[in-house]
Amino acid sequence: MDSEIIKRIILESLITPPRWGGKHTEIRNIKKGFPSNIAASNKGRKLIDKAIKELINEGIYNILIISSDLLKQKLFQDLFPLGQMIKEAKPILNSSYLNSIEVKLTKKNLKWYIDTTEDKLKLIRKVIDKMKTDNKKYASDKVSYTLILRIRTLHIIKKLIESKNYSKKEFMQIIKKISKGTNSYGGYLDIKNNLGDTQKTSIDEIERLYEYLKGELLEVRKLINKF
Repeated sequence: MDSEIIKRIILESLITPPRWGGKHTEIRNIKKGFPSNIAASNKGRKLIDKAIKELINEGIYNILIISSDLLKQKLFQDLFPLGQMIKEAKPILNSSYLNSIEVKLTKKNLKWYIDTTEDKLKLIRKVIDKMKTDNKKYASDKVSYTLILRIRTLHIIKKLIESKNYSKKEFMQIIKKISKGTNSYGGYLDIKNNLGDTQKTSIDEIERLYEYLKGELLEVRKLINKF
C-alpha cells in the first residue's frame, strides 16, 4: 500500500458526514481507522504519517485538522485565525455542521489584539519621532508591515462585527487611499514574503497609516464595549 492510497482512505474517512468535526478528525484517531496490520507496523505508521503531512500541506492548500472540543476552546480564548476562517468558509459538504459552530466576538477573545495594538502604536510613535530627530525620510519596511498588519486585523474585526466578509481588494484600496501611495503596501508584502527590507516608504506615508490605525483602534474599542 503506497501513500497515495492511504491519503485517499484518510480523505474518505474525514468526509463521511457523521464523523466530520467529531473526535475522528483528531490525528491520533485517524490512525486508529486503519487495519491493524498497517497501523501496527513501522512501515505502515511511516506511510500514514507521510500521507497526513502531505494532506495537511499540499502546494498552496492546507488542511487544518482539529477536534470539536479544541475548536470551541480556541474560539473562546482567541478569535483568530479560526473565527474568521469559519465565518468566511464555503463548505463543500456537511454545511449543517459548519453552520452549527458559534463564532462569537467577545471582549475576552479580542483582548490580546486590542492590547497589543495599543503597545505597537506607542512603539511606532517613538520610531516616527526618532526618524524626525535624525532627519530620516524613509522608514524600514518592518514599520509598514506592523502598521498594515494591525490595520488589517482591526478591519477584519469590524467586518465580523458587521457580519460582512473581508475583501483583500477592498483592503488594498483602503491602504492606498490612506497612505496616498503603494510603497507601504509593497513594503508590507516584502516583509511578509521574506523579500528583504528596501526602506521605500516615506515618513509621511507612515504617519498617515499611524494616525489611521490610532483612529481605528478607538472605533473598535467603542464597538467592543457595546458587547
